[in-house]
Amino acid sequence: LDSASNYVVRAVTARSQSTPKAFATERADRVPNMNFDDWTAIGSKKTWYAAKDLSETDITNNNYWWDSGNKGANTISSVNPTSQETEVVVKGSAAKLSTKAVFGIMAAGNIYTGQFIKTIGTKGAEIKFGRPYTARPLKLTGYYNYHSGTIDKVKAPYTSFEGKQDSCHIYVALCDWTEPFTVNTVDGKLLDFSDPGIIALGELKTDRSTDGYEKFTIDIRYRDTVRKPTYIVLVASASKYGDYFTGSTSSVLYLDEMDFIFDPE
Repeated sequence: LDSASNYVVRAVTARSQSTPKAFATERADRVPNMNFDDWTAIGSKKTWYAAKDLSETDITNNNYWWDSGNKGANTISSVNPTSQETEVVVKGSAAKLSTKAVFGIMAAGNIYTGQFIKTIGTKGAEIKFGRPYTARPLKLTGYYNYHSGTIDKVKAPYTSFEGKQDSCHIYVALCDWTEPFTVNTVDGKLLDFSDPGIIALGELKTDRSTDGYEKFTIDIRYRDTVRKPTYIVLVASASKYGDYFTGSTSSVLYLDEMDFIFDPE
């Protein structure tokens, strides 16, 4: 079946046929720049954004779906934990997410659908998670290449993780919120997967280093098949506990050629 199309169906046997019934399929929309081919570096510190045709005076055009912690890291340095990768790729360009120490403060390489709003002090940030989205995909696919480092930066309640292997995290959440979710890392206001506004969720997390790129497929599991999403949160991080300033400053996650699957197998 084609997306966003009208059909008529009826059951037919050797002896009879039912009354025709009309139905319409939903749109099979993708998120812009899921293949991470488009990038723009803005300002004197060359802050990387996974979008094209952005400018220093206006980064809020229709291409601006993805953001990262780069603007926060750039506040105190010229470091971009998230950047365009043109050599270690599947095709075109990829996203390179590198967890780094910025003046002793851990900054996880990450990318997400949403908007970085502001830094709070030297160790916190306010972020808006989610972009408007109404489709209902069944799977998220893509390619990842991960180097898991040994955790050398920790903060409560994860101080016991020091010396263990870091984990990457990729997840997608479909939500019926009325507005984006506001993250505040200083107040500890982070997205909780038990949030009742999350209709569907899928995730990949692993501490295993890969030998080059590997394809991944994440099943998106629906908690409710009647409610329709209004927002999508797509997140990838080289350090799963980066929100808690816990991870390895040698962890690197490459991400490329993501896509959605809408048809059941």
